[in-house]
Formats: sequence, structure tokens, C-alpha cells
Amino acid sequence: MNKIKIKEHLSPESYKLITSAAKTAEEMGYSLFLVGGPVRDILLNKAENMKDIDLALEGDTKSFIKVFQDKISYKKLITHEKFNTASFEINSNLHIDIAMCRTEIYPQPAMLPVIEKSDISDDLGRRDFSINAMAIRLTGKNKGELLDPFEGQKDLSNRVISVLHQNSFIDDPTRLYRAIRYQTRLGFNFDIATFRLFLRGKINLSLLTPERIRYELECMLKEPDFKNVLSMANKFELFDMLGFDDTGIEYLNKLKSCDFETGLCALCANMDKDNISQLHEKLNLPKSTSKLAEEVNAIMHLKTSRIPSRIYETLSGYSVKAIGISSQLASGELKRMLNFYSGKISKIKPLISSNDLKKAGIRQSAKFGKMLADLYMLQLDGKISDKADAMDKIRDLK
Repeated sequence: MNKIKIKEHLSPESYKLITSAAKTAEEMGYSLFLVGGPVRDILLNKAENMKDIDLALEGDTKSFIKVFQDKISYKKLITHEKFNTASFEINSNLHIDIAMCRTEIYPQPAMLPVIEKSDISDDLGRRDFSINAMAIRLTGKNKGELLDPFEGQKDLSNRVISVLHQNSFIDDPTRLYRAIRYQTRLGFNFDIATFRLFLRGKINLSLLTPERIRYELECMLKEPDFKNVLSMANKFELFDMLGFDDTGIEYLNKLKSCDFETGLCALCANMDKDNISQLHEKLNLPKSTSKLAEEVNAIMHLKTSRIPSRIYETLSGYSVKAIGISSQLASGELKRMLNFYSGKISKIKPLISSNDLKKAGIRQSAKFGKMLADLYMLQLDGKISDKADAMDKIRDLK
């Protein structure tokens, strides 16, 4: 029997949480297991800074959560009754997810599965890859036992990604995206059979809902090596339905760090307007995100100028965030113009206000706003340097 001493691999905080959960399970007569990614990372000696603890329970999840939540300190608890799961946010750097051991049946390809309560053997059998289909027993006389029914430890040693069955990518096409993430993050390769199934499974990507595609894109953009992850996904045409191309990947490579909105803006910075407008529906995006992507795309196609007033007129209608993202993506004259606007022009305050015009005896009229705008343009271009110059200029503009 292969036993793992998890204490040697975890932070004191993570180990304390797991120990508390295991003690609670034993007191209730349940069996508890550490599963999935945490087990994989322990075997790779990469679990010291673990942020997500995944536990599988043979027992009544609702009853367990009621007892367990009174024994720990946490910021937030989210439960999902459909899947009998609970997620505790301990702090910004640590989460613990508890799920009922279950089996999953896919009624049709790409549909969410129908779940049934089961045991740890079936629970491991429903998972995506062998390297994620391992568990460590946390309760009972065989505490610390490694459960590895699909030879995940062997695949870790051989640095390969293997699915558990032939219909894995057909049942759940989102596994195609996860396969790319693990391949890039871990530096692994697909085994030959899995690679063939990967290529065959791409046909069902079109069956995924916009929300699921967006979630997978978000996960990829959160990866530390998001540039290579998206480059690999683009190579295998996993986002062809969105219209991403090589130029979008090149823009993405200019980013030093990334969040979903910034990454999305980079990927669609070179798209035509029709594809941009369709993204809203294809990813079910919030209106604010769609607008930001459209702004960045428009900015990246602007004509440049070195005249301050023209730069202001060109850029003042765009949001600060759109200009900031665009400045990361742009080069040459466009980058110079964006940086000049953000660093200097946008910070110049008008010398003359509406109150100054009123004091000068100018009645408010349709020309009022235009006069202020004209004065500001002259100021930006250095044709008036102080308030006295501006007041003199008012007489010429009357």
C-alpha cells in the first residue's frame, strides 16, 4: 500500500484545515478523501503554496457542511445543491471545496451531466485525466493511502496526459481546453491515444454554451503562462468560433500581466467590426466588457497625429481603461500618441471656465460651449499660455 504523508507537503494552514475536515468526517462516520489537483501537486512536490483544497465525501454532504462550518473560520460559503458541493473561501489565498462522491452520466455530448451519489471509485472514474483521478484517504485505518486506479502516478512520472475513456472529450468538450492548460502548465505531452481523441473531440466544441466557452477562456487567461496557453489553443483552433487569429496572439504576447477583459481586448484588437459585435452573443459578455473590447479595437485602428488638439479630439471620447489597454498593445506612432495623451494632454486643465466667460460679460448661448472648447484647443496647442492670453482671445472669438 502506497501511503502519502501530506503534512510534509502542505502549508500549516492547509494541513490544519484538512485535519479538521477529516476529524469531522470520522466523528460522523463518513469517509473523506483529498482528490484531484491537490493530490497531483503533492506527488509533484508543488503543493506548498496550494490555493485550492478539493475534498470528496462518502456521506451526507449537507449534514457534514453544517457541522464543519462551525469548526473553521472563513470569509464566505457558497453551496451548490444540484451537485451537493460547498466552497469555503478561507481567505484570498485559500479555498476548500467539498463535494459528494458521485458518478456522472452525460445524456448527450457537451451537456451538463446527470449526477448520482456514489463512492470514491466512481468519483475518480468520472474525472478528466489520469493525473487528476487520484485520491488520498484522510479517514479510517488506511489513512494516507493513495488511490490510483488509472495509473496517474505513472503518467506523472512519464509526463503524459491521458484521458480515462474514449468518449471523454465527446462527453465534455471543455476538457479540450483543460488539456491544453495542463499540457502548458506542467510541460507534459499527450499520449498517442489521447491526442487522437483530442483531435476527434474538437467537433463538439460548437455544442458548448457561450457561458462555458467564456469560463474556459477566463481560466486560460488566468494561467501564469497565459501567452503560451492561448497560443497553443489557437494552434489547435479551439477558439475558431470566436474569430481569434495569430495577430490577436501577437497582441496578447505584449501584455506583462493579464485579466479576462485585458486578454479579450488583446485577442480581438485586430478583428473586423462584425466579429467584434458578435462576440457579445458568442460569449454572453456583459455590456461593459463588449463596449471595452469595441473601444480598444477602434483605438488600435485610429489615424495618428502629433498635434495636441487633434490628439485630444481623437481620444477624449474613449474610456481611461480602453486607452490604458491600447497603450500596452500599440507600437510606433500610435503608442507615442496614446502615452502623450495619458501622460500629459489628459492632465491639462482649462485656463478658462464658464464662470470666467460670464464675468467677461458673455451671455450663455449656443456658442458658449464651443467658445470654451476652442479656447482649450488653443491652449493645448500652446497658442495661449495663461489666463490673460485667454481673456484676450475671448474678444477675438466673440
